[in-house]
Amino acid sequence: MAESVKQRLVLNSLYSAASTVVPVVLALVATPIIVRSLGNEMYGLYAVILGFTAYSFTFAVGKSASKYVAEFRASGQREKLSETVSSIFWLSVGLAVSGAILSAALAETIVTRVLQIPDHLRDVSITAFYLACSIIVVTMLSQVFQFVLQGAHRFDLYVLLTNIGGLALNLGSVFLVLNGYGLLALLSWNLFITTATGAMFYFYAIRFVPDLTLRVSIKSEIWWPVLGYGASIISYQIFGNALLLFERGWIVRRLGPELLTFYVIPMTVGWYLHALVGSLVLALFPVINELRNDREKLVRLYKTATKICLAIAILAVATSAIAGRLFLRVWLSEDFASTSTLVLLIHIATFAVLSVATVTLQISESVGKTHINAIATFVWMAIAVLGMIAFVEHFGIQGIAAARFAGVLAFIPFIVYIEKHFLGGFMWSFWLSSLGKIAVAATVTCVAQMLSLQLLNGWPGIILAAGSGALTYLAALHFVRFLDKEEAAIIRTMTKRVMPVTAS
Repeated sequence: MAESVKQRLVLNSLYSAASTVVPVVLALVATPIIVRSLGNEMYGLYAVILGFTAYSFTFAVGKSASKYVAEFRASGQREKLSETVSSIFWLSVGLAVSGAILSAALAETIVTRVLQIPDHLRDVSITAFYLACSIIVVTMLSQVFQFVLQGAHRFDLYVLLTNIGGLALNLGSVFLVLNGYGLLALLSWNLFITTATGAMFYFYAIRFVPDLTLRVSIKSEIWWPVLGYGASIISYQIFGNALLLFERGWIVRRLGPELLTFYVIPMTVGWYLHALVGSLVLALFPVINELRNDREKLVRLYKTATKICLAIAILAVATSAIAGRLFLRVWLSEDFASTSTLVLLIHIATFAVLSVATVTLQISESVGKTHINAIATFVWMAIAVLGMIAFVEHFGIQGIAAARFAGVLAFIPFIVYIEKHFLGGFMWSFWLSSLGKIAVAATVTCVAQMLSLQLLNGWPGIILAAGSGALTYLAALHFVRFLDKEEAAIIRTMTKRVMPVTAS
């Protein structure tokens, strides 16, 4: 891979990570305020509705825009770009509107029979589902143009718009709950911000990809690849979405909406980890599609990306094991610390495995074998659902979290399969070396964090533990030579350039 391509990839990865870090920090500040204002029961209902908006029929078929924009721009086939993106847009319109109409028609049934929401919350729940359907439609259409910008390597714009939207959403949500507004006002604000940011994504996609125009008339030879690729994406998303909806509905039915709050908030922290790693992988996807016919460069890229994602995931697991209970107590309350500490650790471990697997699953997507991802996600769903049914009675929300973790382990054999068939063979030495070096670094990090927590308590202790842990971890990784010289040099160079480039 040419030096400029590597540098662009690292810079785009840092930009993309920034699109997650800022909203996450804002959400960490806003969440306890919203929980205290709404109460545990109403926040549990809010979590159900947010889960519906994020995981019902919000199929990210727009992701294929990133693939095709990158491919066509790299190969010089710019004449196909507008028709292909237009077909993706109209496919998204059809899926979004159809899903919204069906879900709205079934809203009362979902609330009363599936989720069995308590009587005093049913009317507001049904109205909330109607709002959620509108949010989903706008989200799906916005995603198309987000991925157009990513395919064109305009991650700087993607980050800017994402952060503006996240800032407005969280500030507005806090303002609303502090002034006595409830669930419906929060969802209405969410719909407004989603619409506004979606319009901005459209404007900048059209402006910075000058070959792009939306068309109504599209050739059949353009439609078929898009439909095939989109169908594969939808199929594995259906399984992942079904798992989350079953999980939240099962908790509400068997344990009540209040305990869902104690489950969902730690899960959200785990999702932040996955979002951070996923944001790094977003920058990877267009480059993978550009290098899909050059196996040597693709393997090199895959190893580097996997190392970085693995390092982030293991640091998160180590930190949650040492400081997780204190974090929940200081951030939320002692009730959350006593009820949700184990749930937090299990969720962090679950999303750590999923985050690392995401890099491998991108390979199968880039070579057009997305059915592999669908099969892997189905196996995950099946194992997790069976476990949730079996564990909920005796182990409560801890058992639900453990079942999700057991299911995600199903991705491991699929990693072996994808490496063997698309990257020239399973990389035993790479994995053993990487995991061994990280184990050493993680052990030293845990010791440093435990010593930090003995010196200070509360937020000062958490900040000291996180800071000393991160520095110790980086030093240990450097000592064991986790990154080779070329990888380390590029990251150092591009990290220094991020601020000046961003400022420009």
